[in-house]
Amino acid sequence: YEKEKLNLFKIMGIEDINDSVIIDSIENMESYVKITSNLNPNEILALAISNDINYLTYEYNLISEQLNKKTLEWSRLPSISAGVDYKYNYEKDPSKINTRSWQGNWSVSLSFSLPVDYLFPDSSVDSQIKQSEENIKIAKIEMKSYKKSLLSTIKTYLLEVDYNKKSLEIQKSNLKLMEENLNLAKKQLELNRITRNDYLKSELDYLQAKYELDNALYNYSLSIAKIIRLTGGNLWKRPLS
Repeated sequence: YEKEKLNLFKIMGIEDINDSVIIDSIENMESYVKITSNLNPNEILALAISNDINYLTYEYNLISEQLNKKTLEWSRLPSISAGVDYKYNYEKDPSKINTRSWQGNWSVSLSFSLPVDYLFPDSSVDSQIKQSEENIKIAKIEMKSYKKSLLSTIKTYLLEVDYNKKSLEIQKSNLKLMEENLNLAKKQLELNRITRNDYLKSELDYLQAKYELDNALYNYSLSIAKIIRLTGGNLWKRPLS
């Protein structure tokens, strides 16, 4: 647990593992990225999909299939091509007897082609176009489904942030109370009003409260890190409005 906690804080740029420094760093980070329970999940989603390789793959497949469909449709259309050519040859000069010279000639060509698939609607190309249309529908459904799933994940992460933040505040208050109890127990021990065991119990309660705060801090920072990681660090680099 301690090793994982230290690695997490190191990733977040927290070098001093003093409790107060860690808490200040976490709160400053939260203020910077503006993660609250009221943050619009769609703002995070916009950043997340721009960084998500799976979504980008779905998007690429859709665009690729749309281009494929266009290419197939264009291949079925009639086409007209025209060309102009100029040939320069060394040959007999028609204006002179027994004389050769370089002669230039212009030529113009015009061609019209009508693909067989244009005349037969149920051709192989037509079947390929229909299949491409089905592939486009599937790609759009996959993108929509993945986007919906990603949005659901973001909402879950935001709920975790809100829950862990409240838990952290509770544990901070509890640690403060245990610290006051420990200080009071120390004075009472000096005045012989309580036994050594009573003092040790107060000290144990204080250490337990420190551990629980540490754990709450870890969970809270981890929930924030999940969202930052989901956006590829964009949420960390660019505050949301």
